[in-house]
Amino acid sequence: MALVLASLAGAEDALRDDWVAADVGAARRIAGALPETKLPKFLEKLGSASTEEDRDIGFLARRLRLAVYGGYTTTWVTVVSWDGGVGPVEVSCDEEADVWAALRDRIAAEYKGHEPEVGDTGLRVRLGARADPEGFRKERGKVLGPPLGIDPDPTLESAYLLLWSPTSDLVYGWMHGEGGDPPDGREAAEKILAHEQGPALLDDILRGPNPEGRLYAAEALLRLEKKGRKLDGQVLRNIEWVRKSPVKIRVARGCEVSREPAEAPLREMLEDAP
Repeated sequence: MALVLASLAGAEDALRDDWVAADVGAARRIAGALPETKLPKFLEKLGSASTEEDRDIGFLARRLRLAVYGGYTTTWVTVVSWDGGVGPVEVSCDEEADVWAALRDRIAAEYKGHEPEVGDTGLRVRLGARADPEGFRKERGKVLGPPLGIDPDPTLESAYLLLWSPTSDLVYGWMHGEGGDPPDGREAAEKILAHEQGPALLDDILRGPNPEGRLYAAEALLRLEKKGRKLDGQVLRNIEWVRKSPVKIRVARGCEVSREPAEAPLREMLEDAP
Protein backbone atom coordinates (compact mmCIF):
# COMPACT_ATOMS: atom_id res chain seq x y z
CA MET A 1 0.00 0.00 0.00
CA ALA A 2 2.82 2.39 0.87
CA LEU A 3 4.42 1.77 -2.53
CA VAL A 4 1.13 2.46 -4.30
CA LEU A 5 0.61 5.72 -2.41
CA ALA A 6 4.17 6.77 -3.11
CA SER A 7 3.71 6.02 -6.82
CA LEU A 8 0.50 8.09 -6.97
CA ALA A 9 2.14 10.94 -5.12
CA GLY A 10 5.05 10.83 -7.55
CA ALA A 11 2.76 10.90 -10.56
CA GLU A 12 0.81 13.84 -9.15
CA ASP A 13 3.96 15.79 -8.34
CA ALA A 14 5.17 15.27 -11.92
CA LEU A 15 2.06 16.80 -13.49
CA ARG A 16 2.12 20.38 -14.69
CA ASP A 17 -0.24 22.60 -12.72
CA ASP A 18 -1.37 24.54 -15.79
CA TRP A 19 -2.22 21.34 -17.68
CA VAL A 20 -4.14 19.96 -14.70
CA ALA A 21 -6.03 23.24 -14.45
CA ALA A 22 -6.94 22.94 -18.13
CA ASP A 23 -8.24 19.39 -17.56
CA VAL A 24 -10.37 20.46 -14.60
CA GLY A 25 -11.61 23.50 -16.51
CA ALA A 26 -12.63 21.34 -19.48
CA ALA A 27 -14.58 19.00 -17.19
CA ARG A 28 -16.25 21.99 -15.52
CA ARG A 29 -17.38 23.40 -18.88
CA ILE A 30 -18.77 20.06 -20.01
CA ALA A 31 -20.61 19.49 -16.73
CA GLY A 32 -21.99 23.01 -16.94
CA ALA A 33 -23.39 22.32 -20.41
CA LEU A 34 -25.11 19.04 -19.54
CA PRO A 35 -28.30 20.56 -18.03
CA GLU A 36 -29.00 22.55 -21.20
CA THR A 37 -31.90 21.35 -23.34
CA LYS A 38 -31.29 23.44 -26.49
CA LEU A 39 -28.31 22.74 -28.73
CA PRO A 40 -27.13 26.35 -29.31
CA LYS A 41 -27.00 27.00 -25.56
CA PHE A 42 -25.36 23.61 -24.95
CA LEU A 43 -22.60 24.43 -27.44
CA GLU A 44 -22.19 27.92 -26.00
CA LYS A 45 -21.71 26.52 -22.50
CA LEU A 46 -19.36 23.83 -23.80
CA GLY A 47 -17.05 26.49 -25.19
CA SER A 48 -13.97 25.61 -27.22
CA ALA A 49 -14.39 22.19 -28.85
CA SER A 50 -13.41 20.49 -32.08
CA THR A 51 -16.30 19.05 -34.09
CA GLU A 52 -15.15 15.62 -35.22
CA GLU A 53 -18.57 14.59 -36.51
CA ASP A 54 -21.83 16.30 -37.35
CA ARG A 55 -23.93 13.81 -39.26
CA ASP A 56 -27.45 13.07 -40.36
CA ILE A 57 -28.76 9.96 -38.59
CA GLY A 58 -32.13 10.09 -40.30
CA PHE A 59 -35.60 11.36 -39.52
CA LEU A 60 -34.46 14.99 -39.08
CA ALA A 61 -31.98 14.08 -36.32
CA ARG A 62 -28.26 14.74 -36.20
CA ARG A 63 -25.42 13.46 -34.06
CA LEU A 64 -22.44 15.57 -33.06
CA ARG A 65 -19.18 14.20 -31.71
CA LEU A 66 -17.07 16.90 -30.11
CA ALA A 67 -13.55 16.78 -28.71
CA VAL A 68 -12.87 18.99 -25.69
CA TYR A 69 -9.15 19.34 -25.00
CA GLY A 70 -7.61 19.84 -21.59
CA GLY A 71 -3.95 19.64 -20.71
CA TYR A 72 -3.52 15.87 -20.47
CA THR A 73 -6.97 14.68 -21.40
CA THR A 74 -9.25 14.74 -24.40
CA THR A 75 -12.92 14.33 -23.54
CA TRP A 76 -15.37 13.19 -26.19
CA VAL A 77 -18.90 14.53 -26.03
CA THR A 78 -21.52 12.85 -28.20
CA VAL A 79 -24.87 14.60 -28.42
CA VAL A 80 -27.98 13.72 -30.40
CA SER A 81 -30.18 16.60 -31.47
CA TRP A 82 -33.68 16.62 -32.90
CA ASP A 83 -35.40 19.93 -33.73
CA GLY A 84 -32.66 21.87 -31.93
CA GLY A 85 -33.02 19.95 -28.68
CA VAL A 86 -30.38 18.05 -26.72
CA GLY A 87 -30.42 14.41 -25.73
CA PRO A 88 -29.26 11.84 -25.18
CA VAL A 89 -25.65 12.79 -24.36
CA GLU A 90 -22.58 10.68 -23.65
CA VAL A 91 -19.28 11.95 -22.22
CA SER A 92 -16.14 9.82 -22.40
CA CYS A 93 -12.65 10.57 -21.07
CA ASP A 94 -9.78 8.05 -21.17
CA GLU A 95 -6.18 8.48 -20.08
CA GLU A 96 -3.14 6.39 -19.16
CA ALA A 97 -3.63 4.77 -15.78
CA ASP A 98 -0.84 6.59 -13.91
CA VAL A 99 -1.88 10.03 -15.17
CA TRP A 100 -5.56 9.31 -14.59
CA ALA A 101 -4.87 8.18 -11.03
CA ALA A 102 -3.54 11.66 -10.29
CA LEU A 103 -6.39 13.45 -12.08
CA ARG A 104 -9.34 11.19 -11.31
CA ASP A 105 -10.73 12.70 -8.13
CA ARG A 106 -10.51 16.30 -9.33
CA ILE A 107 -12.12 15.59 -12.69
CA ALA A 108 -14.79 13.25 -11.29
CA ALA A 109 -15.76 15.90 -8.73
CA GLU A 110 -16.77 18.25 -11.56
CA TYR A 111 -19.43 15.75 -12.67
CA LYS A 112 -21.01 15.41 -9.23
CA GLY A 113 -24.74 15.03 -9.67
CA HIS A 114 -24.39 13.43 -13.12
CA GLU A 115 -23.52 9.94 -11.80
CA PRO A 116 -20.16 9.48 -13.54
CA GLU A 117 -18.93 5.93 -14.06
CA VAL A 118 -15.33 6.21 -12.88
CA GLY A 119 -12.76 3.53 -13.70
CA ASP A 120 -9.00 3.04 -13.54
CA THR A 121 -8.35 4.76 -16.87
CA GLY A 122 -11.17 7.25 -17.28
CA LEU A 123 -14.83 8.04 -16.79
CA ARG A 124 -18.17 7.98 -18.58
CA VAL A 125 -21.26 10.08 -18.12
CA ARG A 126 -24.41 8.86 -19.86
CA LEU A 127 -27.50 11.06 -19.80
CA GLY A 128 -30.62 9.44 -21.17
CA ALA A 129 -28.94 6.26 -22.42
CA ARG A 130 -32.37 4.85 -23.28
CA ALA A 131 -33.87 8.25 -24.08
CA ASP A 132 -35.68 8.66 -27.39
CA PRO A 133 -36.82 12.25 -28.04
CA GLU A 134 -40.55 12.23 -28.73
CA GLY A 135 -40.35 13.99 -32.08
CA PHE A 136 -37.54 11.73 -33.27
CA ARG A 137 -39.48 8.64 -32.18
CA LYS A 138 -42.64 9.82 -33.94
CA GLU A 139 -40.81 10.60 -37.19
CA ARG A 140 -39.32 7.10 -37.24
CA GLY A 141 -42.68 5.62 -36.29
CA LYS A 142 -44.33 7.12 -39.38
CA VAL A 143 -42.04 5.00 -41.55
CA LEU A 144 -40.73 2.10 -39.47
CA GLY A 145 -43.55 1.64 -37.01
CA PRO A 146 -43.54 2.28 -33.24
CA PRO A 147 -40.87 0.80 -30.96
CA LEU A 148 -41.76 -2.64 -29.68
CA GLY A 149 -40.93 -1.92 -26.05
CA ILE A 150 -39.13 -5.20 -25.50
CA ASP A 151 -37.01 -5.76 -22.40
CA PRO A 152 -33.89 -7.62 -23.54
CA ASP A 153 -32.67 -10.68 -21.71
CA PRO A 154 -30.06 -9.52 -19.14
CA THR A 155 -27.33 -11.32 -21.09
CA LEU A 156 -28.21 -9.24 -24.17
CA GLU A 157 -28.83 -5.85 -22.60
CA SER A 158 -25.42 -4.32 -23.35
CA ALA A 159 -25.39 -5.69 -26.91
CA TYR A 160 -28.92 -4.43 -27.53
CA LEU A 161 -28.16 -0.97 -26.16
CA LEU A 162 -24.97 -0.71 -28.21
CA LEU A 163 -26.90 -1.31 -31.44
CA TRP A 164 -29.98 0.67 -30.46
CA SER A 165 -28.51 3.81 -28.86
CA PRO A 166 -28.12 6.83 -31.14
CA THR A 167 -24.91 7.81 -29.28
CA SER A 168 -23.13 4.53 -30.11
CA ASP A 169 -20.23 5.20 -32.48
CA LEU A 170 -20.48 2.09 -34.68
CA VAL A 171 -18.97 0.90 -37.94
CA TYR A 172 -20.62 -1.71 -40.14
CA GLY A 173 -18.56 -4.63 -41.39
CA TRP A 174 -16.97 -7.98 -40.65
CA MET A 175 -13.45 -6.74 -39.82
CA HIS A 176 -12.09 -3.46 -38.50
CA GLY A 177 -8.55 -2.27 -37.87
CA GLU A 178 -5.11 -3.72 -38.46
CA GLY A 179 -5.80 -6.87 -36.45
CA GLY A 180 -8.88 -7.73 -38.50
CA ASP A 181 -11.05 -8.06 -35.40
CA PRO A 182 -14.83 -7.81 -35.74
CA PRO A 183 -16.24 -4.38 -34.87
CA ASP A 184 -18.13 -4.05 -31.59
CA GLY A 185 -21.39 -3.75 -33.51
CA ARG A 186 -20.72 -7.02 -35.32
CA GLU A 187 -20.06 -8.88 -32.08
CA ALA A 188 -23.25 -7.44 -30.58
CA ALA A 189 -25.34 -8.37 -33.63
CA GLU A 190 -24.01 -11.94 -33.72
CA LYS A 191 -24.67 -12.38 -30.00
CA ILE A 192 -28.28 -11.24 -30.40
CA LEU A 193 -28.77 -13.29 -33.56
CA ALA A 194 -27.75 -16.48 -31.75
CA HIS A 195 -30.29 -15.97 -28.93
CA GLU A 196 -33.91 -17.12 -28.93
CA GLN A 197 -35.00 -13.52 -28.27
CA GLY A 198 -32.91 -12.36 -31.24
CA PRO A 199 -35.61 -11.89 -33.90
CA ALA A 200 -37.77 -9.67 -31.69
CA LEU A 201 -34.80 -7.55 -30.52
CA LEU A 202 -33.51 -7.20 -34.08
CA ASP A 203 -36.96 -6.01 -35.18
CA ASP A 204 -36.85 -3.37 -32.45
CA ILE A 205 -33.30 -2.26 -33.36
CA LEU A 206 -34.44 -2.02 -36.99
CA ARG A 207 -36.95 0.62 -35.83
CA GLY A 208 -34.35 2.36 -33.67
CA PRO A 209 -32.33 5.57 -33.86
CA ASN A 210 -28.84 4.25 -34.76
CA PRO A 211 -28.11 4.03 -38.53
CA GLU A 212 -25.43 1.33 -38.28
CA GLY A 213 -27.51 -0.54 -35.71
CA ARG A 214 -30.46 -0.56 -38.12
CA LEU A 215 -28.25 -1.98 -40.85
CA TYR A 216 -26.83 -4.73 -38.62
CA ALA A 217 -30.41 -5.64 -37.70
CA ALA A 218 -31.53 -5.66 -41.34
CA GLU A 219 -28.66 -7.94 -42.31
CA ALA A 220 -29.26 -10.35 -39.42
CA LEU A 221 -32.98 -10.61 -40.21
CA LEU A 222 -32.26 -11.30 -43.87
CA ARG A 223 -29.90 -14.08 -42.79
CA LEU A 224 -32.71 -15.55 -40.70
CA GLU A 225 -35.04 -15.34 -43.69
CA LYS A 226 -32.49 -17.17 -45.83
CA LYS A 227 -32.52 -19.97 -43.25
CA GLY A 228 -36.29 -20.30 -43.48
CA ARG A 229 -37.74 -17.78 -41.00
CA LYS A 230 -40.77 -15.92 -42.33
CA LEU A 231 -40.52 -12.14 -41.91
CA ASP A 232 -43.71 -10.12 -41.65
CA GLY A 233 -44.61 -7.30 -44.00
CA GLN A 234 -43.55 -4.45 -41.69
CA VAL A 235 -40.11 -5.99 -41.16
CA LEU A 236 -39.63 -6.44 -44.92
CA ARG A 237 -40.69 -2.84 -45.57
CA ASN A 238 -38.31 -1.59 -42.89
CA ILE A 239 -35.42 -3.59 -44.33
CA GLU A 240 -36.14 -2.10 -47.74
CA TRP A 241 -36.20 1.41 -46.26
CA VAL A 242 -32.83 0.83 -44.58
CA ARG A 243 -31.43 -0.58 -47.83
CA LYS A 244 -32.54 2.45 -49.87
CA SER A 245 -32.10 5.12 -47.19
CA PRO A 246 -30.10 8.25 -48.09
CA VAL A 247 -28.51 8.17 -44.62
CA LYS A 248 -24.85 7.28 -45.10
CA ILE A 249 -23.33 4.44 -43.09
CA ARG A 250 -19.83 4.16 -41.65
CA VAL A 251 -18.47 1.02 -43.31
CA ALA A 252 -15.29 -0.81 -42.23
CA ARG A 253 -13.28 -2.89 -44.65
CA GLY A 254 -10.23 -3.74 -42.59
CA CYS A 255 -8.31 -0.54 -41.85
CA GLU A 256 -10.38 1.56 -44.23
CA VAL A 257 -13.55 3.26 -43.03
CA SER A 258 -15.81 5.04 -45.50
CA ARG A 259 -19.23 6.66 -45.48
CA GLU A 260 -21.62 5.38 -48.10
CA PRO A 261 -25.24 4.42 -48.72
CA ALA A 262 -26.31 1.11 -47.19
CA GLU A 263 -27.25 -0.93 -50.25
CA ALA A 264 -23.80 -1.98 -51.54
CA PRO A 265 -22.21 -2.83 -48.17
CA LEU A 266 -25.32 -4.76 -47.13
CA ARG A 267 -25.06 -6.86 -50.28
CA GLU A 268 -21.33 -7.44 -49.65
CA MET A 269 -21.77 -8.47 -46.03
CA LEU A 270 -24.62 -10.84 -46.89
CA GLU A 271 -22.38 -12.55 -49.45
CA ASP A 272 -19.78 -13.17 -46.71
CA ALA A 273 -22.31 -14.18 -44.05
CA PRO A 274 -22.47 -17.78 -42.74
